Amino acid sequence: MTKRIDCSESPQPAGRTTALGMVGGLGALYGLWWLAALAIQTVGAPLQALGPSVAPAAAVLATVWIAAQSTAVFTLHLAPRLRNRPRQRIALIVGSIGVALIFWHRQRFGGGVPPLLAPLGSANLVVFACLVGTWLPDGLRRPAELVPVGALMALVDAASALAGPTRQIAESIETYYKDGMAGPLPVGDALLVKSAFWGSDRLLPVFGVSDWVMVVFLTAAALKFDLNDNLAPTPLAAMVRHGRTAFFFPVAAAGLILAVWLAHFSGRAVPALPLVAGAHLGWCLLRYPHTRRLSAGDRRLLLGMLGIAVFGWAVWRF
Repeated sequence: MTKRIDCSESPQPAGRTTALGMVGGLGALYGLWWLAALAIQTVGAPLQALGPSVAPAAAVLATVWIAAQSTAVFTLHLAPRLRNRPRQRIALIVGSIGVALIFWHRQRFGGGVPPLLAPLGSANLVVFACLVGTWLPDGLRRPAELVPVGALMALVDAASALAGPTRQIAESIETYYKDGMAGPLPVGDALLVKSAFWGSDRLLPVFGVSDWVMVVFLTAAALKFDLNDNLAPTPLAAMVRHGRTAFFFPVAAAGLILAVWLAHFSGRAVPALPLVAGAHLGWCLLRYPHTRRLSAGDRRLLLGMLGIAVFGWAVWRF
């Protein structure tokens, strides 16, 4: 049987108390990211002595883990306050987009963002991903629906990375950073979560905000259907029940790290969502048999996507 986790059983403060709690919780997430950026920059010095690739690989790992831990904090302490409050959530999403535009405009036309404030731009993107990603599973009714949904997202991302807008954005961003960040800032740079790297006086991109939206969505869906996707001992559902945050590293985040590392060490753009979705779906399909109970509609959708993928690959290849 499928068990759903309901975080609304415990009473939540209302009115002004709820608003103050949201502001305080969001402020804590921004502060956590800011402190983490400083820590990564500091720790990079001794790691650099171990080899030129050790510090960047460690920075990627640390950045993804901080994003994962921020997601756990959001899920435990902020998501319940937004349940059944779509207007408040939409207002926060719009506000987050506004903050991202301010950071981008400042970087492109205003001479840059002060170094001490720069990490807050990435923190804002992670908050945006949490606001959107924890909302998306509301439309799911069965855990098996994750299979066609995840496959569709992975297919769209792969197609876009091969011959679509994602490829154009990636090429413009790659050119910008290879040329020493000279010239106008690409529009797509506003969509990148960045981290401090030892030896660079600027933050460098790690992954896209859409990648983290997908990670949060899969994590929230796993929580909804009581599927433990945490690679650490304590399931997210147990954290929710006890109201205490523990070490959290979802399997989807491991897929994202693999994609980032492959792109970094190969020097080629690697679509992240196929590895993110593949890691999560593979984990759940192996551990939870009820996620394999696809309906006839699910199977038809998967076969249709497979046919589209084969046709698209043939057109692109030949």
